[in-house]
Amino acid sequence: EHKTLVMENAGAEKKMAFADYASVVEALARFASIPLDGIETEKPFSPELWKWEIDLFERHVLSGRYATEMPAAAAEEFSKIALLLESEPKGLVHRDFQSTNILWKGGSFKFIDFQAMRPGPAVYDLASLLYDPYASLAADDRDALAKMYAAKCGREGMTRILPYAAVQRLAQCAGAYGRLSAAGKTEFERFMQPALENMLAVTDICHEF
Repeated sequence: EHKTLVMENAGAEKKMAFADYASVVEALARFASIPLDGIETEKPFSPELWKWEIDLFERHVLSGRYATEMPAAAAEEFSKIALLLESEPKGLVHRDFQSTNILWKGGSFKFIDFQAMRPGPAVYDLASLLYDPYASLAADDRDALAKMYAAKCGREGMTRILPYAAVQRLAQCAGAYGRLSAAGKTEFERFMQPALENMLAVTDICHEF
């Protein structure tokens, strides 16, 4: 009886309203603040996991899809992103916080699909939602929601980290789409372009790189 968040890029009839996104962002901020003690999760984010995500992108997108190699300068910048995210405070991270993992019924919603949940930088989940390849958001709406989330968490500086977290997350998404498509799950092919377009757009606001 539940439905997932509306997916514009998947040919849905309408977009989710900004007010709905605002409600989800507020709930996500509460989720990230849940004490980690006593919660069973996967191993925390680590330098090895950040590298695994980028290796996935290199193997299944750059090499497998476009027959090219990761430029050395890009690899260095991905390493800097990993260091930046590792320096963030640890909170509870869903790790796959995108539109299809938010179920709606009437005006209420629930989060699902927690098997990858682990301690890590909360901004990763925010990036997953705001730059979701399954559902498009206007830049102004992204900015407003990011500021709302940061205020809710009491960390105004989080908005500076968000673009870098989005680059990392979108690399992971694109890598996963490439791997799944190559394995015969061709329904993921249509999300590759939105993922890469979002990555290109967000790199424009990564002013340090």
